[in-house]
Amino acid sequence: MKRLTIIVILAVIAFSANAHKYGYIIYIDSKNPVDSRLFKTQCTETLQESIFLNTGLKLDVEKIFEADNLFFEYRENGLSYYVEKRVVKQKKNGKLVYRKITKKERKNLATN
Repeated sequence: MKRLTIIVILAVIAFSANAHKYGYIIYIDSKNPVDSRLFKTQCTETLQESIFLNTGLKLDVEKIFEADNLFFEYRENGLSYYVEKRVVKQKKNGKLVYRKITKKERKNLATN
């Protein structure tokens, strides 16, 4: 019984390690180069707040990026607001790496 419990626990850990975590790269470009910004986040609430503060739009991020949608762009009067969905992996040294979603992963997103 103990062996079965240990095997189940290891299987759950292995499955959760392979699950993809998604993050977002946000680039805000305005006419004034001093106001241009680039930042990364994994929190959808932070992303929604940033979209509302910079564009005035109340958007649901999960609905925008459902299926195989990988980016969102809003342009108006010299303001360009660009958001791209990426896969986040953590290196052994603890550094987070935001990498592009491959075509195979994109097809899996579309079918889910």
